[in-house]
Amino acid sequence: MKNKSEINIFRRTFRVLKRPNGMLSIATLFYTILFCSTLFQFKNRDQLVEEAYHKRLEQLRQLDSFHNTSELGEGEEKFQESENLREVEYPTVSDAKVESRNWLGFIWSAFVKGSWMRLLNFQSTNPVIFDAKNSESIGRQMSRQNIESMRIEYLEQSGFSIGMFCIFGMGTLGFLFFLNIFLYKDSKKVSSTISILNRRIQSGEIQITAQTEEQLMDSPALLSLAETIHKYGNNLITETNAIKSKFSEVSALTHLINETSHVLNSNISEENERIQEIYSLANSIKGEINNIDRNSDSYYILVSSLNVEIKQLDEMIDHVGSAVETSLKGVSAMKNNIESGSNTIVLLANSVSKIEDNSKEMKLITSLIKQISERVNLLALNAAIESARAGAYGRGFSVVAREIGALAQETDKSMKTIESLIQRSIQEANLGHSLVDRSKELYENIIKDLSNLKSSSEEIVDLVALQTQKRARIKYSSDQIDKKSDEIYNSIKQHKSANSGMETQISKISQITNGSLTISKSLMDYSDQLNEKSIKIEKIKKG
Repeated sequence: MKNKSEINIFRRTFRVLKRPNGMLSIATLFYTILFCSTLFQFKNRDQLVEEAYHKRLEQLRQLDSFHNTSELGEGEEKFQESENLREVEYPTVSDAKVESRNWLGFIWSAFVKGSWMRLLNFQSTNPVIFDAKNSESIGRQMSRQNIESMRIEYLEQSGFSIGMFCIFGMGTLGFLFFLNIFLYKDSKKVSSTISILNRRIQSGEIQITAQTEEQLMDSPALLSLAETIHKYGNNLITETNAIKSKFSEVSALTHLINETSHVLNSNISEENERIQEIYSLANSIKGEINNIDRNSDSYYILVSSLNVEIKQLDEMIDHVGSAVETSLKGVSAMKNNIESGSNTIVLLANSVSKIEDNSKEMKLITSLIKQISERVNLLALNAAIESARAGAYGRGFSVVAREIGALAQETDKSMKTIESLIQRSIQEANLGHSLVDRSKELYENIIKDLSNLKSSSEEIVDLVALQTQKRARIKYSSDQIDKKSDEIYNSIKQHKSANSGMETQISKISQITNGSLTISKSLMDYSDQLNEKSIKIEKIKKG
């Protein structure tokens, strides 16, 4: 945790150092510290010179006192006179030079005395003027005069150096402070301009008005950025509207598929009920034929009851004929309904093909939007590079470039999501297309089976007609009872085999119908899934 905080502090410091106004503020601070330190060094140097000067004077005084001890009476008077002469003083060294300067020098000396001497807390030393009549030797007097002149010259040079240093130093500090204020105001102005542009982008107002151009007139780079955002924003709005229209078409097709699936389900349910009726009727026919079979077996034993059996056979044949005719009509109606269902399946296949085509078109549109997003991202990268080159003036522009880059990334993520949804829609459409093809094949098989069933029923009708003719012959010729009985028996066997085949066909039709019902349910489920995806797409479109 401590290392993390140190890293954060280092990053913040590095960011401050990267900013031009931050570097300028730090340079101003260091320059102020250096300026004060230099003034302090000047003060210490002057104090050291003054201490050396007083020390040298003290040595000369001690030397004078040593030479004057031999002359007590006369020496005391001379010493007192020397002390009186030492009380003659000037307030400052600069005052001693004013007497031989012009007005410009007087002003400079007054400036030095009034400003820099007080600033450095300089305590001037009282110079002592030695009279030529003093009892000192000529060598010591010359030494004092040389020291005094060197001290005065040094103080003049030091005052001039300090004055010039302070003038140029304060001027430089003033210029640095002015430059800091100027950069601060300029950065505030650029930040306010970028804030205006950012608010307009966030509010969705990408149109460049005369007021916006006037506000961005001072910054051509931001004005160019606003124009670029306006251009690509309009293109993005156009592409978004196109995608919305495609989504609307997909939603309409989804609703159409849903309605078609419901219609197909209802038709298949009706056909299933009819097939169940046919199946029950076939079972009844089977039962009747079994009864006829049992009666024909007993026919050989009960010859005496031939007329009764013939009548029963006549009634049964009539019943079989009517039942076969009824089943034939039902089969014809079922065939027509199944053909209608097959046509519906063809329409459903065409709708699924349209969905596939629209999904492919939407995929192309998403790829185009993805290219636009990549271009916007590249533009944001170029803008970030240009802002880095611009330094402080491009800092706000860099923020806008990052926002544009983030927007391009979000657009890219949204396009990837839409592309995945479209890909799933294409896969589901392919699955639906395969299911529709399978249903179409099943319907064709059902139609073939129904055709076979119809032909079998027609054969049964023909057989019933033949049995009617035979029944007339039986009435006229009792001698051919056995022969006719055999024929009837064989015919019943044929009916039984035909009934078994019809039962098998009906079972197949029932299985096919159940399969069609299952396929219809899967189509309805697929339609519901498409509807849910359409709702999700609508939510994405609204969001």
